[in-house]
Amino acid sequence: MKKQIVLLLSLFFAIFQLQAAYLENVPLTLIQPNGDTLHCLATGDEYYHYLHDVNGFTIMLNPATGYYVYADKIGDRLIPTDYVAG
Repeated sequence: MKKQIVLLLSLFFAIFQLQAAYLENVPLTLIQPNGDTLHCLATGDEYYHYLHDVNGFTIMLNPATGYYVYADKIGDRLIPTDYVAG
């Protein structure tokens, strides 16, 4: 019985110690559809993350073209622009 209580308390404290691993400015190399190399940075954790350049401009994949482009914020949404990143 004592072992079960210790195990239960250990499990309880371990659950509250779990956190997402937040990383900033992790270098990442992407290949554009035309073969060009894009060097960018990734910031975030496993739940929320984004790509950006060294100046802090957000980069996203344009699903229509397949290119990584700079993003524009309209309201509370990010939309891809026509400006290819890099």
